Amino acid sequence: MVKSMTAALKIPHFNLMEEISMDNLVKARQNILSDVEKKYGVGKISYLPFMIKASSLALKEYPEINAYVNEDCT
Repeated sequence: MVKSMTAALKIPHFNLMEEISMDNLVKARQNILSDVEKKYGVGKISYLPFMIKASSLALKEYPEINAYVNEDCT
C-alpha cells in the first residue's frame, strides 16, 4: 500500500472547475418534484441525479476528460 501511495504522489493531479448558472435546473427540479411525489411517493430529489446524468453524457461525448497521466507522461 505504501508503494502505490508513494507512486501516486509522483503523478500530477489536475482539477477542472467551471462556474455555471443553475437557474434552469432549479426550475426543472421544482416541476419534477410534484410529479414524482404524486407518482412514486418520493418527496425529495437532490441535485445529485442531475449531476450524474450530466457527467455521464459529458464523458460519453468527451472521453478524454476521464484520461490520466502516468509517471512517464505517456
